[in-house]
Amino acid sequence: MRLIFREMWLGLLAVVLMGSIGGGNLLGAEEERGTEEGDEAGREFFEKEIRPLLVTHCLECHGEEKQEGGLQLTSRKEVLAGGDAGEAVIPKKPGESLLMQAVEYLEEPKMPPKGKLSDGEIAKLRKWIEMGVPWGVESQPKDGGGTVKKEFEVTDKQRGWWAFQGVKDPVVPTLKNGGWVQNEIDCFIGEKLEREGISVAEEADRRSWLRRVTFDLTGLPPTPEELEAFQADESGEAYERVVDRLLGSPAYGEKYARHWLDVVRYADYHDGDAKARDLNCEPMEAWRYRDWVVSAFNGDLPFDQFIEHQICGDLLPSPEGKDYYAEGLVATTFLTNGSWDRGDADKEKMV
Repeated sequence: MRLIFREMWLGLLAVVLMGSIGGGNLLGAEEERGTEEGDEAGREFFEKEIRPLLVTHCLECHGEEKQEGGLQLTSRKEVLAGGDAGEAVIPKKPGESLLMQAVEYLEEPKMPPKGKLSDGEIAKLRKWIEMGVPWGVESQPKDGGGTVKKEFEVTDKQRGWWAFQGVKDPVVPTLKNGGWVQNEIDCFIGEKLEREGISVAEEADRRSWLRRVTFDLTGLPPTPEELEAFQADESGEAYERVVDRLLGSPAYGEKYARHWLDVVRYADYHDGDAKARDLNCEPMEAWRYRDWVVSAFNGDLPFDQFIEHQICGDLLPSPEGKDYYAEGLVATTFLTNGSWDRGDADKEKMV
């Protein structure tokens, strides 16, 4: 027994001497980063006090599926790695940890956004960091070979996703009863109808057709004057003239801009949980971006240029040769749309 203890003390002394000779690098690094998992008491404290706290208040925005600000809090490695703003936690240094500054509402972003944690919960987080950020049992996703998957690894299944496949010319279906067909698109619709045993509806009367196409292109019903004019136009170009008129209407851009504005999470102001709102982060003159999108649709801006303007419009040259390009700058409001007011920008949301 004495021999065992003697060997243990000699081993410990050797470690101390090596740390001293090396300028304290070994022990200093351990003190700086904390232990990998901590002792049994530390792991028990984490499982009992910290993990439930993270699950309740943090993982909705910083979990496996969503990492706002690039921060993930599902493993010790991810916690120490931090996010876009830097290290979230510095073991044994709660005063220098961004996580503590956020939960104590000392600095922006204030977390959790819907309300400050209780003093007791904040004290638990501080104690956890002082203990060196101990963690419980961690599990990492592994592939069939037993190795940890690489970040952003693209699988064969993902490569087969329909949106990543090249465009191919489909074979136009032949219909049993295709007398009603006016173009190739009708053939594909007719094939599905025949397969489902559904007969083709009768052609809409002129009044119904005008209401449908007007709603489709402008979101509004036709006026009595428009209906009267269409009914009186018996030329072969009557339908085409209606469509051209609607596509040239300001209401067309206003209607279809709404679809895009929904996709990019546009809002004139943030209308969420009152406790989570921060008036300092309300969008200023957001309507300028809304009007730019409407103008882009009404002006038939090519889609590639439409996207380019929103990603880097501030870097594009002005079409008029001016030193500045105001519309290009307004278009980049796209980059700030959405719920970014209470945290770091979520880069994945921009993709």
